Amino acid sequence: IKEIGFNQAFEYLNDGTFKEFTVVNQVQEHFSYYLEPYEQLFVEARRYLKEKRGLSDDTIDFFYDKGVLAQANAKVGDVIEPVLVFKNLDKNGQVVGAALQGLVAAPDKYFGRGYLKQIMKNSQPYNGMYVDIGTPNRLVFAESSIDLMSYYELHKDSLSDVRLVSLEGLKTGTIGRHLIQLQAEMERRPLSSSWTDEILAQGLDEAVKQGYFKDGKNSHLLTLAVDNDAKGKQLIEELKDKSIPVIDATPPKAEGQSKMDWNAYLQETKATFSTEKYQEKIDNLISDIILGDETYYLWHDDELVNLG
Repeated sequence: IKEIGFNQAFEYLNDGTFKEFTVVNQVQEHFSYYLEPYEQLFVEARRYLKEKRGLSDDTIDFFYDKGVLAQANAKVGDVIEPVLVFKNLDKNGQVVGAALQGLVAAPDKYFGRGYLKQIMKNSQPYNGMYVDIGTPNRLVFAESSIDLMSYYELHKDSLSDVRLVSLEGLKTGTIGRHLIQLQAEMERRPLSSSWTDEILAQGLDEAVKQGYFKDGKNSHLLTLAVDNDAKGKQLIEELKDKSIPVIDATPPKAEGQSKMDWNAYLQETKATFSTEKYQEKIDNLISDIILGDETYYLWHDDELVNLG
């Protein structure tokens, strides 16, 4: 069997002669972003991201300006409630899917989560919110959109030429899809219109078959900034067992902690920093008081000597 490169595989696939596996055609209903007429000023959503999630205005503005954030009123059951919308955009900037995050706490209604969390109906499969920094030549994946924003805030000074992608879970199909799309962009080749969502989702397996990662090639391409827990570590090990090189960018966790995600780590980092800055102010104030007292007593002693 003649080994061919991943780029040759793209040409092979685009010729329409790909017969490695049979796809059972499933009709994907057209996605409709029906919330557009109900979008609101980005006020409660900003407050939620800042106060509940610890994100900065700069980070929020970065993603908002990319067109992937919105606030809207959504009908949930028989109730209308404000939601934060994380949009999935195609290459033309059209909304092809979205994840919703409730802005009103309802722990009795959303047991275990406290807020509404929902994928909009008919959202494009194996996709998620993503943003580009520079001209991407690698991919960073986080488990959720908020974790992705948190990772960005903590690493923005070192991020360049990268695509940041939310997996909305631990979906290897999303990794495969974005691998194929990014490779096509770097090769300046369009994807065949015959490629279904299911074919795109096979991107990782196809890359391995075609030797894309052989002998350490492209080992810089995939970074997994997923949760530091049993499931996140299991995904990383499973990919490595398939000879798919990934960079482990899970957030640090303390001894005894069972889980850490990037948003929790961001909030812990900011809380520690705030405590340290507060302590520094207290120490400086005490130092000033002590210095002031010493100056006073030195002056007082001199006066007593002069009086004597």
